[in-house]
Amino acid sequence: MTTATLITMSADDMADHIAAAVRKAMLQLENRTAQSVLSVQDIAKDSGFSADTVRSWIQHGRTAPGGKTVKLKVMDGISDTYRIRWEAYRAFLAEFPDIVCPTPKR
Repeated sequence: MTTATLITMSADDMADHIAAAVRKAMLQLENRTAQSVLSVQDIAKDSGFSADTVRSWIQHGRTAPGGKTVKLKVMDGISDTYRIRWEAYRAFLAEFPDIVCPTPKR
């Protein structure tokens, strides 16, 4: 036999409770995402561009509106594999309004 407990709260209290839970979940997601490390393949999948294009952004950059060349910054380290912090990817995307993620493969 199970016992159920009925909790009564006003609509305003319920809305506050839900809003607090959503804020907490969003903060946890933001913290986890901010610490995420992405691979070239992750960015290729997210952006819809090829892995070769993403490597080109890292090695040579991409021309932003206004003519400035912007490179996708990678983490320092000794590795044959590029690792990109989420913040660096987000900063790169901010320079290019034409890259809307997710997009179809280009």
